[in-house]
Amino acid sequence: NIFQKRWILCDVEDKHRTSVNSLAYTPVGQVWSGSSDGSLRVWCAQPKSVLQVLDELNHQGQLEVKGGGFRGGIRGWKKCWVRLNGNNLMWFPDKQRGGSEIDRINLSLVQSCTECGEEEGLKIDSTTSMKKSVTTSFRIPKKGNEGDMKEWIKLIRQAIRLSALSENSPSPSSSSSSSSPTLVLQMEVTATIKDASIDSLATVDGYVWTASSDFHLRQWGIKNMADEVGSIFRNNKKWLQILHHLKLPVEHVELRFQSITAMISPLASNKQVWVAMGNQLAVVDLSQAPKGSELPLQPSLVQFLEPRHNDVIRLLGRTQEVGNDKMIVLSAARESRELWEWDS
Repeated sequence: NIFQKRWILCDVEDKHRTSVNSLAYTPVGQVWSGSSDGSLRVWCAQPKSVLQVLDELNHQGQLEVKGGGFRGGIRGWKKCWVRLNGNNLMWFPDKQRGGSEIDRINLSLVQSCTECGEEEGLKIDSTTSMKKSVTTSFRIPKKGNEGDMKEWIKLIRQAIRLSALSENSPSPSSSSSSSSPTLVLQMEVTATIKDASIDSLATVDGYVWTASSDFHLRQWGIKNMADEVGSIFRNNKKWLQILHHLKLPVEHVELRFQSITAMISPLASNKQVWVAMGNQLAVVDLSQAPKGSELPLQPSLVQFLEPRHNDVIRLLGRTQEVGNDKMIVLSAARESRELWEWDS
């Protein structure tokens, strides 16, 4: 038997735009990634089939619609309640009369999807079941949020790509042994730290902490909001929120060493992290970290260890001491290749 490696990739719209600096895993089955442009992403650790991801793709809101194929379409712009449900984009007269569908687009039949600016919005060229070519445009109402339109464009394009992949992917009930469903990594939620690079991640008591180039440590939580319409359609929204944060006292570090290169939680559950700041280690007490709405300056919670490495620390690790259950921390320097052992 020949073992064939398989790469499982995320959707092109979800990938980081710059290099990923760190990964962290949480007990609830999530993988967190942080990159040099300050973007933080949360992924489902278990890959899903294209059909599963497509089935879970739901979004809804008010848009202005023009065109379409049903009964000649809508001649001018008209406010409608629009739903994206898997590979179907549907619109209705309003939120309350959701059962009276005006028209829909099967996104597996889309020929082109073009962003045309604020006035013309998003233009979709598609074919109907009768092989008729139809053009439909969508835009945010005049007093709407521009960011909402960007979210619509992203999700519609993602649904179009997934629909194309699903055409060539066998269904889970398929009896074929020669082929398996196409798998993708699904991103659950994302956030960005402005004007900073995310240099390291650590999981402490089930929560992820970020260490960034602005010398802030931040604890993150995922918030959920369910917006239910009718009795069967649910649009789940998630966002990342800073729960606690503190600022590291960078004045204790020589200017040439002022960078964060690694972070680790030796016991993963004692509300403590070790941070490599240039050539020295700082032990940070997280139990008293201010809440997200409070000022982050708490230098008393940070203890710098001696001695210092002669050059930048490039790696932190943890292991058990031989013969007992005592946890020790290992630090490795970049140039000198020194490996030091610390009592956790």
